[in-house]
Amino acid sequence: MKKNKKMTTITASLAMLAVTTMSLGAGTLAWFTRGTEATASGFNFTASAATGMLISTDAENWQSNITSDDLSAIGDNTVTVDGMEPVSTINDVNGGLDFYTATYASDSYNLTSDTENYLEFDLYFRNDGADALTLKLSDVSSITDGDTDKDTSLSTRVAFINQGSSSDPAVATGLTGGSSAYIWEPNSTVRSASASNAGATESAKYTYNGLDDSAAGQTATPANINAYGNIDNSAGYTSLVDSTNDLAVGDSDAITTLPASSDISKIKVFVWLEGQDVDNANDVSAGDVNIDFTFDSASTTGTSESVVEDRTATAINTTGGVSTVTIDGTGELGVEYEVYVYATANDSISGLDYDELLAKGVNTGTTTEIALDNELAAGDYAVVVTGEYVGSVSARTEVLTVTNTAV
Repeated sequence: MKKNKKMTTITASLAMLAVTTMSLGAGTLAWFTRGTEATASGFNFTASAATGMLISTDAENWQSNITSDDLSAIGDNTVTVDGMEPVSTINDVNGGLDFYTATYASDSYNLTSDTENYLEFDLYFRNDGADALTLKLSDVSSITDGDTDKDTSLSTRVAFINQGSSSDPAVATGLTGGSSAYIWEPNSTVRSASASNAGATESAKYTYNGLDDSAAGQTATPANINAYGNIDNSAGYTSLVDSTNDLAVGDSDAITTLPASSDISKIKVFVWLEGQDVDNANDVSAGDVNIDFTFDSASTTGTSESVVEDRTATAINTTGGVSTVTIDGTGELGVEYEVYVYATANDSISGLDYDELLAKGVNTGTTTEIALDNELAAGDYAVVVTGEYVGSVSARTEVLTVTNTAV
């Protein structure tokens, strides 16, 4: 993708390798029936910042590039994990995220707080420009399975928490704030073999219920376990997680805002395997995963050269076997607009909600009608519209339900 010279680009790459050292327990199906021991190793991280922005691991030594060696030199950054296994959390931030795990014992599942089975590290960004910047996750970012493919990538999560900003490095490193996390869930519409065998829908982004702060010390029973081996909301200590983002299906790419005037922003990063994901099974710890970050940033204010207006879907029509979505407004030159069309449904097996991606389309310029890649039958659909600038500025409308009229 071409980059507008007015945009700042940060590129990062993370590779996480988990290697099994014990055989799986016999007859275990759910993520919380522990039977694996794993070691996270081969953690490689590189980042580069373009003119106007610098990146650091300690808020004092600023560079345009950092590596995993820079991270491992900082004591407060945990970059390797022994025995990494699935855990669960919700987007309830109090300086960080609280994680919980479950252990199988005598046909029940003991839930406990977990402080070991995730990666955690801090990054610092300094914006030397005159305008505040929106830090964005670019759509070339990805999480993929490595040589040992256990579908681990399908339940991997990355969270970014803005803990605050300060012009004083000593103050910046001590920041512990943050009220919400940007949780990145790529591969949200791809199903694992175990989930497909249990009846999960392909091309559908599932909601899920993470273990919340009332889970510690509780016990789940087989009656609380759904067909995907997850604890369902009948247990009373799960909460809906509806804030995960997947850029490939039209979700928001905006992580946070970075203030101007050389203030230092502290971003805490978590990486974990979400046990409550429908695609998570008890052998994901035996897989290896490659995580590639690419961050973009752009001014939060300015002209149409740096800010894209939101567009809203107003109608879907099918004529001559071709379905199109009409979007309002006149558009902006050079802006690529994309639409994603979903059918909202309920999983009959577990009662989980999901949005099934049925069609998508793209067009550039001042167009108000975008052709879809699949023909749609008459009915009601949810539509997401995004506008992505050549320099990676994007805008996202709220989901709007429109009625298809088959002609």
